[in-house]
Amino acid sequence: MLKNYLTVALRSLRRQKGYAALNVVGLAVGLACCGFIGLYVQDELSYDRFNERADRIVRVVREIRSGGEEIDSAPTSAPMAPALEAEFPEVEHAVRLVMASGLLERVSGTERVRYQEPAVAYGDAAIFEVFSFPLVAGDPARALVEPNAVVLTESLARKYFGDTDPMGQPLRLDDQVTLTVTGVMRDVPPTSHLAFDAVVSFATWEAMAPSWLITEWNANYLYTYLLLPKAYDPADLEAKLSAFVDRHLGEVAHATFESLALRLQALTGIYLHSDLQGEAGPTGDPTRLYVFSLVGVFILLIACVNFTNLATARAAQRAKEVGLRKAIGAWRSQLIGQFLAESVLVSLAAFVLALGLSQLLLPAFNALAGKDVGTLWSYGGRYALLLAGLALVVGLGAGSYPAFVLSGFRPAAVLRGPFRGSRQGALLRKGLVVVQFAVTIVLLVGTGVVHRQLGYMRGQGLGFDQEQLLVVDFQGDTGVQEQWEGVAHALAGARGVAAVAFSSAVPGERQSQFSIVYEGPDGTEQRGEMNEYAVDYDFAPTYGLTVVAGRNLSAEVPTDTSRAYLLNEAAVAALGYRTPEEVIGRRFHIGGMDETGEVVGVVRDFHYHGLRERVEPLVLHVLPSFYGYVTVRVRADAAGEAVAALEQVWAEAVPQRPFEYQFLDERFDEQYRAEEQFGRIFSVFAGLAIFVACLGLFGLASFTAVQRTKEVGVRKVLGASAASIVALLSRDFLKLVAVAFVVAVPVAYWGMSRWLDGFAYRVTIGPGVFALAGGLTLLISLVAVSAHTLRAATADPVKSLRYE
Repeated sequence: MLKNYLTVALRSLRRQKGYAALNVVGLAVGLACCGFIGLYVQDELSYDRFNERADRIVRVVREIRSGGEEIDSAPTSAPMAPALEAEFPEVEHAVRLVMASGLLERVSGTERVRYQEPAVAYGDAAIFEVFSFPLVAGDPARALVEPNAVVLTESLARKYFGDTDPMGQPLRLDDQVTLTVTGVMRDVPPTSHLAFDAVVSFATWEAMAPSWLITEWNANYLYTYLLLPKAYDPADLEAKLSAFVDRHLGEVAHATFESLALRLQALTGIYLHSDLQGEAGPTGDPTRLYVFSLVGVFILLIACVNFTNLATARAAQRAKEVGLRKAIGAWRSQLIGQFLAESVLVSLAAFVLALGLSQLLLPAFNALAGKDVGTLWSYGGRYALLLAGLALVVGLGAGSYPAFVLSGFRPAAVLRGPFRGSRQGALLRKGLVVVQFAVTIVLLVGTGVVHRQLGYMRGQGLGFDQEQLLVVDFQGDTGVQEQWEGVAHALAGARGVAAVAFSSAVPGERQSQFSIVYEGPDGTEQRGEMNEYAVDYDFAPTYGLTVVAGRNLSAEVPTDTSRAYLLNEAAVAALGYRTPEEVIGRRFHIGGMDETGEVVGVVRDFHYHGLRERVEPLVLHVLPSFYGYVTVRVRADAAGEAVAALEQVWAEAVPQRPFEYQFLDERFDEQYRAEEQFGRIFSVFAGLAIFVACLGLFGLASFTAVQRTKEVGVRKVLGASAASIVALLSRDFLKLVAVAFVVAVPVAYWGMSRWLDGFAYRVTIGPGVFALAGGLTLLISLVAVSAHTLRAATADPVKSLRYE
């Protein structure tokens, strides 16, 4: 019986090659898209789960309430980890990590290998006891115990030592200290929220950093991770941390903030569900996963709608076949089996094609998403099995209408004349087409809003002039810091250079955050916490910052070297002052500084984080020991000459470091990479969804035109024009577009409003984007059905009247 079902099914599909091709291609594209989206979502959800003890690792973060606002911050202070480990027996290990960069250099005879490495971490010896970063050489328990020890990843070890055994070999760090390679670890997996290529022992950091950074509880610049016992509830430890804060921060914390609490954050929730100040690296966005998952469901839904629509549309053509089969004795169960076999055969063919498409297009998808998500056979092949199950369900679902409805027709009703199908079938098709059009409109609105938001972020004024700014990252080289004025003077004299400035951070980079003591509007001493830039006297003019009150920092004023502060407008408001002028001359002190100074000026707010976040309070002051960047403004008419001249001057002034630079606009734009990737992926999958929808409309229009062939012939004989017939055949689709538009608008508005809530500065969703989406959908539907309507309208009426 099964063999007969398959034989008849194949024969039927061969007779309807166009129908079969539309269904197979549409469903295959839908399944392949779902597979890709599933792999993307799985990759995002898998962050940090490679750690064998992932369920036992937590990160300590700070919850601060200050000025009526809640501020959650990821960095903590250096003394915290050892204190937690000493005071709480349930803390098996506490690990501190400083995320930094550094100049690594290997000198062997005449060979000199030197690179500025962007991902150098400093960590406690227990890092390999807590995280699953396996060593291929060295003892994980001892590798980072001693000062001047470093563990390299396999990739970095090959970069500096090639095929030579790196163990015990020296590496120079920032031309300050000679490290010894004590271990080689496997490369950090790409699904880790911590990304580094080398780990230097924390004892090395303690010897290099200022003493107050190691001892001060308010110097928050590193990350603290704890390993807890098996089956231990982190909430039990979290409940004890209030007393811990009182013991160690006590009076300072209460005087600085309205409240300060420590919270434990699960390791597996950091990448996707954490958006704290000072994150260790880029984080994900669960909203993107919801959006992509919904788009995947939409694409598969459209493919299923096509499948079902074409199946119901063909029902009328197969009604006579059903009547003949039943007249010669076929049972209803046999007819049901036949129709379901045909539908499942098509869906399984689509599944096979989807596997081929996913394998073929995987490199393109990885390039689009900026990931390496593997194949559908990854993760134990469960995604391939899931797609096979989806294909089977779709086949059974789409085949249910012809199987259970057609098989119930009475032979006499369908054999005595032309059969036009049931009213229920027509209503089902119209409802499904409305769903299809509504999904198309939602996707078009989403595409438009995403690209408008990205364009807005690109075109919005940042409050500073980022053009022609060249940035050199020298990562706190003490040699450069000590002679910064001489280096600045040398660089400023190079051809094509307009201005030079030193700073501890540049826009787009994470900046330090320190405790502050300041004179409030009522004259009383108050405390808080604020982002900080250590800058030189030329930072504001080099970046084109506008001083709205007071004056800029000046080398002509001796006290500006240690006692002068610039605030931005957001800082003025955070300190409780109504106007910038009111804060000028007020006392101000920042943690780590020896003297209390005063506010000498206020600069207009500038977006030093980007447009996704609101401008936060910022203080700028002179502190050469914190400088890590030099920014050079080059003249637009001499940029090429300037770069060559700067390289030569740098080699003479700073021979110990290579001249590695990046233009600020490129560096700053890197923070928008995730949004741009989201926009590209969304656009591609929205386009594929519309393509699948067009396939279905094309097929449905074909069957509609065939069903009305004789009607068209009669109308043409009676004098109807081709244009009027095209309008007649298209009218039903246009009505459905109108209904779909009414359904789609509130859904699209709600969904995109939720997505835009993640941006501090966002576009508004106006009626134009809905009108454009509706118009495009109308145009798409007309194009999809025009070929068949024109052919029907221009056909010979004699042939049309002979039809059937």
